[in-house]
Amino acid sequence: MMPRASAKKLFNPQMIERLKPEKGRRIEMMDSNCPGLVLRVTETGSRSFSVLYRVAGKRGRAGTGRTRYGKQQRLTLGKWPDVGLKEARDRARDIIAGATGGRDPKKVQEQEKKVREETRLEDVIARFISQECKANVKSWKNVERILRLHVLPRWGDWPIADIRRKHVHALLDDLVEEGKRGTAREVRKHLSRLFNWSVDRELVNVNPIYRLQRKDLMPNPDAGRALTDEELKAIWHGAGELGYPFGDYYRLLLLTGQRRAEWAGAMG
Repeated sequence: MMPRASAKKLFNPQMIERLKPEKGRRIEMMDSNCPGLVLRVTETGSRSFSVLYRVAGKRGRAGTGRTRYGKQQRLTLGKWPDVGLKEARDRARDIIAGATGGRDPKKVQEQEKKVREETRLEDVIARFISQECKANVKSWKNVERILRLHVLPRWGDWPIADIRRKHVHALLDDLVEEGKRGTAREVRKHLSRLFNWSVDRELVNVNPIYRLQRKDLMPNPDAGRALTDEELKAIWHGAGELGYPFGDYYRLLLLTGQRRAEWAGAMG
């Protein structure tokens, strides 16, 4: 497919939307507001941004001491409208500024990709459980169970840095709507600890749960306190002495953590 000769235009969303594809040709034009930013339109109507740049010092210096630039290269920024015009301009300016300073954007991109692959949430959680929870949390198996049941199915393949505040809110919203308010509290608590641990190890720059506002997940003052291990053992043995049906009923409550009314209704 032959490209149509480049032209300079002042990009705006309306102009990009109105561009018509040409059969057998690929349209390319430069943004007059951001030199180096290119918009490409294929004959199928697909629109994408890329940036043209040359890396300073790639060919050393001239005899006069002047910095020599490398060959012109292209880096794809992404398809429009997934990548908006403002984002494309900002990224293009950053890339060109880096190249002018001697940084090769493609090498930077490769390094970032490597970091993202090494910080998949599933792998980070495995390290978190092994290095942090097993050594410091008695109920670490419960932490692992909560994260594997409710977090990994949703974000397991994501780099941890891609998980934003809005994603956490969406997960908690879904759990609350399913009537799992207690589970939502546990998920929030364990995610907060996970992100704090990850920030400390520079696996992620910020904790997206820091000061997360969720009044619907405030502790219930009428819920009482959690039983100690010794108290649980005493109840378990007492229930065994009590026998069927109430002894088995109490043991079932201890094993499942369900409310009395829920099992009473199921058994009734």
